[in-house]
Amino acid sequence: VAVKPGVTHKYTVRAVNAIGVGLPSASSGTHAASPPGAPGLPFIAFRTLTSLNVQWTPPAALGKPIERYRLFMSSIADGGVYTEVYSGPDSSFTKSSLINGQEYRFRVSAINSIGEGPPSAVRETSACLKPSLPGDFRVKSRDEYHIRVEWDVPES
Repeated sequence: VAVKPGVTHKYTVRAVNAIGVGLPSASSGTHAASPPGAPGLPFIAFRTLTSLNVQWTPPAALGKPIERYRLFMSSIADGGVYTEVYSGPDSSFTKSSLINGQEYRFRVSAINSIGEGPPSAVRETSACLKPSLPGDFRVKSRDEYHIRVEWDVPES
């Protein structure tokens, strides 16, 4: 019996012998496996001047275990065309040889034995940038030999 992936199918069974056809069994349903859902929005776990560690949360497998992920990247320099930069079982990847300050976009998809699921939402980011100015610089305490200062952490 052919089934459509991701669809719930219901079945009944009837016995047949020389006298005739028996009564149908109770209905039983099953959900056919389908490609996985979209992984979570990629996030940057850490960065250096020329690399980014991209991580994501696994999606719902939808009936079959996830076998691997495909991570795609694009940038203004390549005309916004996405190219695959990683294919494998891990839910993180460090992309190196990036240009400091250039904007990059990442999206990821998951694959099981049924097929490839939809891509995640797009994460826009860059390798390290010059930090922004610290905020709210203030004198916390002072005495005749010391001055203690504090400030808010910069946004980048």
